[in-house]
Amino acid sequence: MKKFFTFIAAVLFAGSMMAGNALMVTFDFTTNTWGLPEGASSGASAAAQFNNGTYTITLAAADKYYFNTDGYLMLGKQNSTLTLPAFDWNTSKIVITGREAASGSTVQNIFVGDSAVSKATTGAKGANEYEIAADYQAAGNVYVLKVLSGHNTQITKIEVYSPCDTCAEPIVPVDSTEIYAIDFTQGQGDWTINDVEKDTLAYVWQQTEQYGMKASAYLDNANHATESWLISPALDLSNVEEATLSFSHARKFGELNQLSVKAKAGEGEWADLNVSAWPDGSSWSYLDATADLAAVAGKANVQIAFVYTSSNTNAATWEIKTVAVNKGAIPGPEPEKLDTVTVTEALAIAAALTPENGKSAYTEKKYAVKGFVVGVSASKTNTYYMSDTLGAYGTFQAYQCKTIDKEVVVNDYVIVTGKIQHYYGEGSSGEFHSYEISGGTLVHTEAPQGIENIVLTEKAQKVVVDGVIYIVRDNKLFNLQGTQVR
Repeated sequence: MKKFFTFIAAVLFAGSMMAGNALMVTFDFTTNTWGLPEGASSGASAAAQFNNGTYTITLAAADKYYFNTDGYLMLGKQNSTLTLPAFDWNTSKIVITGREAASGSTVQNIFVGDSAVSKATTGAKGANEYEIAADYQAAGNVYVLKVLSGHNTQITKIEVYSPCDTCAEPIVPVDSTEIYAIDFTQGQGDWTINDVEKDTLAYVWQQTEQYGMKASAYLDNANHATESWLISPALDLSNVEEATLSFSHARKFGELNQLSVKAKAGEGEWADLNVSAWPDGSSWSYLDATADLAAVAGKANVQIAFVYTSSNTNAATWEIKTVAVNKGAIPGPEPEKLDTVTVTEALAIAAALTPENGKSAYTEKKYAVKGFVVGVSASKTNTYYMSDTLGAYGTFQAYQCKTIDKEVVVNDYVIVTGKIQHYYGEGSSGEFHSYEISGGTLVHTEAPQGIENIVLTEKAQKVVVDGVIYIVRDNKLFNLQGTQVR
């Protein structure tokens, strides 16, 4: 994240001219995603609507309008109009950018009805900014760009901004990879919170200078059942073939499956993102994580959501410090180099830990534990029991471990990464010990194939025949489900 913080410093120094405005949407005219008539010979003048898949605009021309294949919208001349859709946010500024070869004499302005709501500009090339008069900033207004002189305007993009007095300093991309970034320790920005359920709590998400955006449903020594969404402003990824979400987060307590990150485009459905790294819940350490935004790349009005849920028995604390969206399929953090251990070795590591009564003790580092799944919990999500031997009793538990490729079933061979823990408790039935990985990540699942022939015990042998594993015992051949086949 070093690049991220250098970037923030540069913007805070140089980006103040955009303070108080949040970019809500960008309409791009460098490609013909609108379905405009192409070329001068196909130009039209009658009022007609055009849609880019998310928004609808209306064009009308005194002369003609059309898409020029050099990458711009031609609109001319005097009294020609481009009508924007009504927005559900207050609008403070509209920026019209024209191609560099556009006329330097074109006069144009923004209107609501018959009223000019900004100061007219002369010259259609480059970026022309139209600050919207305060009386005309309300949501629902329909803004119209009108050509006021006998010249053409040649538009490459239109940007629409909303006032945001409480926003953190806007972050403007200064290189070719940054699309959006925010440091939540500086403010909530233009992110919104949707409390689907917050029980008796005053809030679930809260902005803090130390931790960024912090979600918790633990209050007065009690957990509360909640569901609360932290939702980004709309981002324009319509000109991006690949994009990646990056964020820094910490989690302690609760259950990992109560947290998720989602994305959607426009009015589409929210979809879960595959997050590269989740905190194991044992400390307040922050992890840098990434998620591929392939599902929404190339689309406008994209939103990201961090979704927090809790129950009356479990409530995590989740902290999001920084968020960025970048062009390209940017790789996540380098994977940790973990010691790989068997289940027997993991049990020995756990047993050597010395927890206090009613608490867990964790290893300082993470391990990769490999073994067979010999049991799957019917009541706990993503929880199963592991052993080094198929069919054996599993005393090592993978508790609520996030899956990467598929859900596990009995007899799968798996590798699970995370901190090994030892829970110890005393009750009326005596001492209780639990050895497990809790909140880890299942990074590999496969049917047990391709393993070398090895002697399991004095009376049993594992053999591979035509790529299939069998067990030979007392001159009898069994499959992995224990059925004799010969």
